[in-house]
Amino acid sequence: KDNLSWSEAAGDVHRVGELRETIRLSEEKDPELVYARAISAMNKAEKIEDLDKRKFVIDQHRSEANLARSCIPRFNLEGLWVGNYGNGAELVNITYSDAHTLVATKVTGDAYIPRGERSFSANLAPSDEADPIELSESAASKWGNKKLQRFKGKGSVALEGYKDEKNVEGQLVMFDDYFSFTWVPMKYTVFFSRPSAKLTIDLLRDVVSKEDEVDNMREHISRCFSKDAVIDRDVITGRFRSDSVNNGD
Repeated sequence: KDNLSWSEAAGDVHRVGELRETIRLSEEKDPELVYARAISAMNKAEKIEDLDKRKFVIDQHRSEANLARSCIPRFNLEGLWVGNYGNGAELVNITYSDAHTLVATKVTGDAYIPRGERSFSANLAPSDEADPIELSESAASKWGNKKLQRFKGKGSVALEGYKDEKNVEGQLVMFDDYFSFTWVPMKYTVFFSRPSAKLTIDLLRDVVSKEDEVDNMREHISRCFSKDAVIDRDVITGRFRSDSVNNGD
């Protein structure tokens, strides 16, 4: 685009035409740009008064958006991811509650945010993208990008036992093969990557084993209480004493 500006300033009409065509073709291959434009066009189409025309235009741009979306990493994060929350590896399951809202649910929890509760969420809409993170030359060569996308989110925090749970400001940052989420007030960041099959099985086995142990303890205690209740009832009705006398005979 800088070359285009220079060519326009120099009055080189032929060069301007070539550069504009090159830019157009390049933008058509950029899924991020195609998606953002399609979403913008869908929003504008909502103002069309003719219902049939409105539906036609929206459906047309929705198809463009869905095709571009399939090529954008942040919209294809569904499934299991693993991250170190500071007390060991934990699994989260990524889903989308709507077109742009990513939700991470704990699959293996901890003493603060248990299994089955939301760990964090993020708004991935192009219009809500935060300023990208500028990388140094060495970091840029490592990641293959000069900037990293980041999106506003909300992270769950709680006291031990999932008490006083609340949401705090958060940020999701996209890398090549993984992403990170930062709980901004705590300046705490967790990096997430795809778990291996072995790690997934090991983590799930640990959770199931612990839950089975707790369930067994609860069942045992429940049985103990049940036996105590029967004995108390028998004593009150005199059955226990009667049985003891009969057994003695």
